[in-house]
Amino acid sequence: ADSSGYSNIESERKASPKSLFRIASMTKSFVAMAILQLRDQGLLRLDDLAEATIPELATLRYPTPDSATITLHNLLAMTAGFPEDNRWADRKLDETEEQLLALINEGLSFSGPANQAMEYSNLSYALLGLIVTRVSGQSCQSYITDNIFKPLGMHNTVWDYKAVPSSQLVQGYRLLDPEAEEVDKWQPEPLLGDGAWAPIGGIITSVEDFSLYMQFLLSALNIETSDNALEAEQSYPLKPSSVREMAQPRNPWAMVPGQPRDAELVSRHYGYGLEIRQDKRGLVSVGHAGALPGFGSYFHCYPELGFGVMLFTNLSYGPGMLEACDEVSETLIQKSGYEEKLAQKY
Repeated sequence: ADSSGYSNIESERKASPKSLFRIASMTKSFVAMAILQLRDQGLLRLDDLAEATIPELATLRYPTPDSATITLHNLLAMTAGFPEDNRWADRKLDETEEQLLALINEGLSFSGPANQAMEYSNLSYALLGLIVTRVSGQSCQSYITDNIFKPLGMHNTVWDYKAVPSSQLVQGYRLLDPEAEEVDKWQPEPLLGDGAWAPIGGIITSVEDFSLYMQFLLSALNIETSDNALEAEQSYPLKPSSVREMAQPRNPWAMVPGQPRDAELVSRHYGYGLEIRQDKRGLVSVGHAGALPGFGSYFHCYPELGFGVMLFTNLSYGPGMLEACDEVSETLIQKSGYEEKLAQKY
């Protein structure tokens, strides 16, 4: 792990692998893992109707008379029919459960019926967080802390920035004018508190802590080693078969009109809180991006090769972070000899 730049420009505090960044939508895989934990405990099913746990959803007006009723699977896979809602949801982290329920009662918007297509939905994961809260009997945040962070040894990972020592907390920034003097170039972004929408992107963690999560994912997703390696690890938070369920490609990623396509990718799908990409060589990566005012983050793992790459930034929406991670990954792929092995295989 390495770092560069400042975690706080005003105090000239340098970033380190222990610095605590908000990782935005990378949070979603932890929420999906919590739902699958509760499923494995027999406390819910993925084909349960969401309104069974959130009865306020029973009043929804669906887009067609024959629209399927939303299930937990739909929320996990982002196929509930909700419209893409990035940027709109970004400022909602600290809103209360009462405000979330009021939004439902006002009537939610649909872009189409459930089960028709994947469309990126922060609202879906806010609802999943509420389901974790109601099924577990504790807040989604405390449930994930107790049942995922602690078993993995992620003891410096939190939800509320007020619980972070100032010496470790990373301040997020917006770039105002690249041509301006250094002192006038950066605008601090206010950190949002911990609320009912935190499951969409509220986790605050370090490179050191998140590497423990990536190691767990890599172990579980490598089918040649996962069962033997993890059966003996009673402290791991989810059985390997359920982690692989999270990483099952389910629906093609809905592309926003005008969004540039990656010519090297053959497919890009969403699973449960994880993005699954396959390139022209057949090499599969599993991960997720995160972006909020003040922060941008990305990680992906290559289970077949046994490594992963992550990047945390404290610049709004992290421009260029995916390209940087891909560049580092490609260097590691070349060093792994994967392409030579592929040529020999075929």
